[in-house]
Amino acid sequence: MLIVARVGCMLPDQSSMYLVGMDAACGHKDRIGYWDDVYGLKMSALKREVLKESWVTVVKHEHVVTAPYVFKVCRWFGV
Repeated sequence: MLIVARVGCMLPDQSSMYLVGMDAACGHKDRIGYWDDVYGLKMSALKREVLKESWVTVVKHEHVVTAPYVFKVCRWFGV
C-alpha cells in the first residue's frame, strides 16, 4: 500500500527523539501521588508498578535537570 506519491518531497525529512531528566516534583503528584487516594480507595501498592513504566510528557524548561540526549534520529527520504 502506497501512502505517499512517488514524486515530490516529504518535509521534514528528518526527526530526532530526545531524552532528558526532570526534577522529581514535576509530575510526581499526578503520576505517583495519585495512587494514595483513588476516589477514596488507598491503592498505594500500585506505585511500584507505575515507577517501572516510562512516560512521555511536556515539561517547562526550568524542570529539566540534565542535558538533552539524542537517542534516535530518523532520516526519511533524500531531497
